[in-house]
Amino acid sequence: MRPCRRYAFLHKSFQEFFASCYLCCQLASRQITPESLVSDETYFSELKQVLLFSCGILAIQCQETAMDLIANITTQVNKFGHRTVPVALECIAKCKRQENNFHVRLAQVFGLGLELQGALVIDQTWREVHIASLAEAMKVNSTLTQLDLSDTNIGDTGAASLAEAMKVNSTLTQLNLSHNKIGDTGTASLAEAMKVNSTLTQLGLHSTKIGDTGAASLAEAMKVNLTLTQLNLWKNNIGYSGAASLAEAMKVNSTLTQLQLMQNNIGDTGAASLAEAMKVNATLTQLSLWDDNIGDTGAASLAEAMKVNATLTQLFLWDDNIGDTGVASLAEAMKVNSTLTRLGLHSTKIGDTGAASLAEAMKVNSTLTQINLWINNIGDTGAASLAEAMKVNSTLTLLHLWNNNIGDTGAASLAEAMKVNSTLTQLRLWCNNIGDTGAASLAEAMKVNSTLVIETY
Repeated sequence: MRPCRRYAFLHKSFQEFFASCYLCCQLASRQITPESLVSDETYFSELKQVLLFSCGILAIQCQETAMDLIANITTQVNKFGHRTVPVALECIAKCKRQENNFHVRLAQVFGLGLELQGALVIDQTWREVHIASLAEAMKVNSTLTQLDLSDTNIGDTGAASLAEAMKVNSTLTQLNLSHNKIGDTGTASLAEAMKVNSTLTQLGLHSTKIGDTGAASLAEAMKVNLTLTQLNLWKNNIGYSGAASLAEAMKVNSTLTQLQLMQNNIGDTGAASLAEAMKVNATLTQLSLWDDNIGDTGAASLAEAMKVNATLTQLFLWDDNIGDTGVASLAEAMKVNSTLTRLGLHSTKIGDTGAASLAEAMKVNSTLTQINLWINNIGDTGAASLAEAMKVNSTLTLLHLWNNNIGDTGAASLAEAMKVNSTLTQLRLWCNNIGDTGAASLAEAMKVNSTLVIETY
């Protein structure tokens, strides 16, 4: 009850700052060690700001202690995992001073001590200094193989920093920079790095605002790069010109196996360029071109390529404007193609005529294992055509027909085919017009065919 002096602060950061001053005094007087300080995991969560202030103060007062603290933070990052990587980089950023490059030395300490093989960074508050510090760490690190920096506010400058690191890094194999604002300039920097990098196999650039110029830069890199196997350019601003550049690279590239160009706007002209490349390319196994504004003409170009291509196993053309005419072209190709195993044609405006064309191809094709035809206009007549094909086809394992216009008659046709077919394991018929009669027919088929799973819910 006796009166005494009390102190109050207008903001929590005052408390955190004075706590940091106290800790720095204890470190200076050797009452505590950097190792004992960061052994408490709370400094990487609710007390993070105290740790950041401490690093900033030590960078001014005693650089040797600051380096020791970063080294011990790195040890804890190895222990706690990739979620603490952003904290370490924030600590290094707090040590940046205009008059010297001390923060670069700290980044190298972090890179040399980091033992993680994979890092997933989820932090939209990152600034250029954080990315630059990570890049400096990557230049000397020898363990990190997978780095996911999607949606971390990386722009052109950040991409340039990472590119410089890629020129000397010799361990990174997977880099995901999706959902950032890299643009053509940042992409050009990455492309220059790819010309000399000899370890990266997967590069993710989904939704990074890349246009035709950026695609051209990547294409030039692909002509000389000898390691990249997967390139993800999903949902960018690439048109037919960018597709043409990539196609020219595919004619000479000998390592790329997966190219994802979906949700761009390459159109029939871009599809034609890629088709010409596929006639000579001998490594690509997966090509994703869905929602790329490809119509019947583009489908016909791709079909001609599939007649001679001997490596592609997966082709996805979902949400394009192909229709029955384009599907007929692809079906003719499937009669002679001997490598494609998966064909994705959902939401491509296919009707009964297109289904009949595919059915004729299925009667002679001996490699396709999965056909995706969901969200089309296939009715009972188209289902009957596919059923006739299934009576003789011996390779297809999955037929996806959900959300079409198939009724009881079509279901009965498919059921009869399933009684003699011995290879199909999944028949998906969700969201059609199948009633009790059709369901009963399918149930009878499943009694005969013990390996088949029919999904009608």
